[in-house]
Amino acid sequence: MIECIYNDMLPKLHLHLIDEATIQTTQESLYEILELLKENKISIKQVRYGSTNLEKHFLEITGDQ
Repeated sequence: MIECIYNDMLPKLHLHLIDEATIQTTQESLYEILELLKENKISIKQVRYGSTNLEKHFLEITGDQ
Protein backbone atom coordinates (compact mmCIF):
# COMPACT_ATOMS: atom_id res chain seq x y z
CA MET A 1 0.00 0.00 0.00
CA ILE A 2 1.33 3.43 -0.91
CA GLU A 3 -0.04 6.51 0.83
CA CYS A 4 0.48 9.69 -1.18
CA ILE A 5 -0.14 13.36 -0.71
CA TYR A 6 -3.21 13.98 -2.84
CA ASN A 7 -2.46 15.20 -6.34
CA ASP A 8 -4.94 15.76 -9.20
CA MET A 9 -2.87 13.37 -11.33
CA LEU A 10 -3.51 10.33 -9.11
CA PRO A 11 -6.94 9.40 -10.55
CA LYS A 12 -5.60 9.86 -14.09
CA LEU A 13 -2.88 7.24 -13.62
CA HIS A 14 -5.42 4.38 -13.53
CA LEU A 15 -3.99 2.78 -10.41
CA HIS A 16 -5.94 0.70 -7.89
CA LEU A 17 -6.94 3.50 -5.49
CA ILE A 18 -8.35 2.57 -2.08
CA ASP A 19 -9.24 6.20 -1.41
CA GLU A 20 -8.25 9.45 -3.05
CA ALA A 21 -4.59 9.19 -2.02
CA THR A 22 -3.90 5.53 -1.18
CA ILE A 23 -2.80 3.01 -3.79
CA GLN A 24 -3.18 -0.75 -3.40
CA THR A 25 -0.19 -2.52 -4.92
CA THR A 26 1.53 -5.87 -5.05
CA GLN A 27 5.16 -6.54 -4.34
CA GLU A 28 5.68 -7.22 -8.05
CA SER A 29 4.36 -3.81 -9.17
CA LEU A 30 5.71 -1.70 -6.30
CA TYR A 31 8.81 -0.34 -8.05
CA GLU A 32 6.94 0.35 -11.27
CA ILE A 33 4.31 2.35 -9.39
CA LEU A 34 6.93 4.24 -7.38
CA GLU A 35 8.66 5.21 -10.63
CA LEU A 36 5.32 6.34 -12.11
CA LEU A 37 4.65 8.50 -9.03
CA LYS A 38 8.13 10.01 -9.29
CA GLU A 39 7.65 10.82 -12.98
CA ASN A 40 4.39 12.60 -12.16
CA LYS A 41 5.89 14.45 -9.16
CA ILE A 42 3.48 12.85 -6.68
CA SER A 43 4.78 12.93 -3.10
CA ILE A 44 4.68 9.76 -1.03
CA LYS A 45 3.78 9.79 2.66
CA GLN A 46 4.30 6.12 3.42
CA VAL A 47 4.80 2.70 1.87
CA ARG A 48 3.44 -0.29 3.81
CA TYR A 49 3.65 -3.98 3.12
CA GLY A 50 1.26 -6.45 4.70
CA SER A 51 -1.50 -5.82 7.19
CA THR A 52 -1.15 -3.67 10.26
CA ASN A 53 -4.65 -4.34 11.55
CA LEU A 54 -4.22 -6.39 14.73
CA GLU A 55 -7.97 -6.74 15.24
CA LYS A 56 -8.28 -8.41 11.83
CA HIS A 57 -5.55 -10.89 12.72
CA PHE A 58 -7.14 -11.63 16.09
CA LEU A 59 -10.48 -12.38 14.45
CA GLU A 60 -8.83 -14.66 11.89
CA ILE A 61 -6.97 -16.59 14.59
CA THR A 62 -9.95 -16.98 16.90
CA GLY A 63 -12.40 -17.67 14.08
CA ASP A 64 -14.64 -14.88 15.40
CA GLN A 65 -15.88 -12.99 12.37
